[in-house]
Amino acid sequence: MQQPSFTTDWFSHNIPTWEQVISPHLRSLPSPKVLEVGAFEGRSSVWLLQNFPALRLTVIDPWAFTNDASEDTFKRFKNNVAPYSERVSVMKGKSQLMRSLPDREFDLVYIDGEHTSAAVIHDAVLGFELLKVGGLMIFDDYQGGDKTVMYPKPAVDFFHQAYGALNRLELISDSYQRIYRKTDGIAPPQY
Repeated sequence: MQQPSFTTDWFSHNIPTWEQVISPHLRSLPSPKVLEVGAFEGRSSVWLLQNFPALRLTVIDPWAFTNDASEDTFKRFKNNVAPYSERVSVMKGKSQLMRSLPDREFDLVYIDGEHTSAAVIHDAVLGFELLKVGGLMIFDDYQGGDKTVMYPKPAVDFFHQAYGALNRLELISDSYQRIYRKTDGIAPPQY
């Protein structure tokens, strides 16, 4: 099998948390289904596919950057996931494609697309509706970003407040990434 090829590593520092939090969840499922919004070169995609042989992965990414690297990055992603192609569905486009997914339920949704707060809240709301009760949602770069425009934290905090008030989620990991479990409880309105 061909070795994956990457030019950057924005993922490996998350592996200890993923092994502690994500791995037990995915191992408890016979055939986990994962939605990844934003994949770049596929480092997290490859990690998931290597570690969970029954996992099926759906990836959405426009691979559209402001420089000439877009097509090279997409080719690198395709080459990196090629050994697992029978378990990967790739949708090249913006995250609005979540609305048209034929598979409407996922065990894990990983939000790592556009990092503006407006885009993150959009992806969170769409992704949460596709997440099974008991499933996990990961927000990348919660503690990162440039704290100006490309900053997911305000959107994740709003998501936590809005859905937490309805008892629809539980915070299970609060580190560089935020990880939530979807719950089924909806608090009755208080009049």
